[in-house]
Amino acid sequence: MVMQELGAPIDLARDSQIAVGFGHLKAFGQALDGLRLREMLESGDVILREPIGVTALITPWNWPIHQIFLKVIAAFFAGCTVVLKPSEITPLNAMILAEIFHEAGCPAGVFNLVNGDGPGTSDALVRHKDVAMVSFTGSTSAGVAVSVAAAQSVKKVALELGGKSPALLFTDANIEAGLASTLAKVFDNAGQNCNAPTRLLVERSIYDDVRAKVVDLAQARRVDQPSNPGNFTGPVAKTGSHG
Repeated sequence: MVMQELGAPIDLARDSQIAVGFGHLKAFGQALDGLRLREMLESGDVILREPIGVTALITPWNWPIHQIFLKVIAAFFAGCTVVLKPSEITPLNAMILAEIFHEAGCPAGVFNLVNGDGPGTSDALVRHKDVAMVSFTGSTSAGVAVSVAAAQSVKKVALELGGKSPALLFTDANIEAGLASTLAKVFDNAGQNCNAPTRLLVERSIYDDVRAKVVDLAQARRVDQPSNPGNFTGPVAKTGSHG
């Protein structure tokens, strides 16, 4: 499904997109084993860890299973009910997950799925009086809007706002290795990663040489249908940022 709705090459979808989701599930399970809901301190004070309540979870389009599992499983293990609003660009994984929860006998109201766009659906969800906490992953501009909307009812907000730092290349570096690493990260997931180094700052004395090598590497990059095996660039699901 990741391949179908995101365009991720099948090997990337299986080995990274899906694998990292299951990795979150395993890690949260291990963390839960060591969680102490009631902790007595040496001072005599007691720390109680309690569910915060209804959580609104807003996930991005570029790593759907990764982000959905990261938020939903953590909220479940903390004892919170969930309202998930996936990206309208890649909503199918969330819809399948909802069916799985239903078939598994998840009690009504524990997991809730709402589809829609960011400005309309997400804003209404963030402002809802019954939502106690919002977890949002997306662009900085959308994160600001979420914070402003949540402030009306003083909700707890957790933000992961994507930003891309440049790669740096100096004369004393291994140029070939540096470029190979940089472009591999740029082209990974069709460039749809929040940490893709899509800017390259190069020392002036090697600029022309680096520029020529970048063009050659880019032109040699394989572009193919996502259903085919291998490491290549598949279709781009969406350009620009999403909130």
